[in-house]
Amino acid sequence: MESVPANYVDRTMLVLHRLDEPNWYIGAGICYAGALPSHEHFRRFVLAAIDAAPVLRYRRIGPIRKAKWVPDDAIDVDQHIEYHRLPPGGDPYNAAMRAIRYTSLPMDRPLWKVHLLHGYKTGEYTLCYQASHAFQDGMSAMATLRAVMTGVPLRPPPVTRYPGRSTLCGVLRTLPELRPYPSDPRWRPPADTTGAVLFRVVHLDLDTVQEIATRTDCGPAQVTLAAVTGAMHHWNPRRKGGPHRRPRTFNVFMPTSFGDGRRNGGLGTHSGIMPLVLPGDEPSPYRRLLAIREAVSLKNVISLRRNQAFVDGLGFPPARIVESVMRLTDPMASIMTRGHIAFTMLPANSFEIPDAIDLFIVPPLPWRIGAYFNAVHSSTGITIGCGMNGDLPDVDQVPDLIQDALTELHDATVQLARR
Repeated sequence: MESVPANYVDRTMLVLHRLDEPNWYIGAGICYAGALPSHEHFRRFVLAAIDAAPVLRYRRIGPIRKAKWVPDDAIDVDQHIEYHRLPPGGDPYNAAMRAIRYTSLPMDRPLWKVHLLHGYKTGEYTLCYQASHAFQDGMSAMATLRAVMTGVPLRPPPVTRYPGRSTLCGVLRTLPELRPYPSDPRWRPPADTTGAVLFRVVHLDLDTVQEIATRTDCGPAQVTLAAVTGAMHHWNPRRKGGPHRRPRTFNVFMPTSFGDGRRNGGLGTHSGIMPLVLPGDEPSPYRRLLAIREAVSLKNVISLRRNQAFVDGLGFPPARIVESVMRLTDPMASIMTRGHIAFTMLPANSFEIPDAIDLFIVPPLPWRIGAYFNAVHSSTGITIGCGMNGDLPDVDQVPDLIQDALTELHDATVQLARR
């Protein structure tokens, strides 16, 4: 296995990781039914995972401007295992979020770890995979999980050969494809977003989602995003000292991967951000879905992906500019992004996880974003991880409102089909 130069996005993530480490970890949790595995059994599982996914041997070397990923043949698996005993009746989802966010990953080792959460319920335990976002994006993590669970090995990360196109030509080609972020976020959390993050999980019925998707010529991700939009439409948080306020349109950051993680061996970050304005003020659930179908169209996704080679090939100076801008504008970024929402959906429906009763995602939490909804599409259903400021009033209503919005959307499409 050869060393792989970090691409521009990797280096940018390393810069952001250094500035705000806890907010740039990603992870996946798997809840299992069964007896707690012994340490030796757990250790053998992790060793088998390393064999199935060679990416897990790679660590970063060199300063950020010359960073490379190099294979580490002397990896110590015990440094990548951690146990967490929860109190009886404890919440494994919030515990997984805390383990992933607040466990440091030393830079002199491969940037991942596996946590085993136990003690919260007899006959159940949870495995959590944690990685730095500089090391992997969501699709790369899913490719790693697929290899581990199916036994079909992930290929070693290929050495990237960047194009020789000049930066100026790349910028000129990219400009027509850029869509600016909305400048006026009109949905804002009605309280400060500095409080503790409340993490909740919502399970959507896969048959219902697929039935809606078939009737409306949409994909499961578009239907899921419509359910989230419907929940935000109905959520009516109370401002401190003021009346209820119904949200209007609101802005969304939608991370979009350029590949499925298998092409690059599961190494590095190969993704961009699609800015969206979702119709939270639209009373019709069907018209909300149609607006989302138009915004998250295949044409728009292809347009976003078109310049992947250019972005990956950028050198270190742009990453240094990002760092400088982040240092200077962090207070402003905290103010501007706190009215935004992040949403993404990852596919995991092409493989089974034996004895698993749940699969969920813990995404990164950049700056003081208002809320995030991270969905994973498995073979048994769609699970949405919801992270919001725990100090927001009525925030516990949001998971139920997502379920209600899906039911409302299903009823609306059934009525249209009968006409």
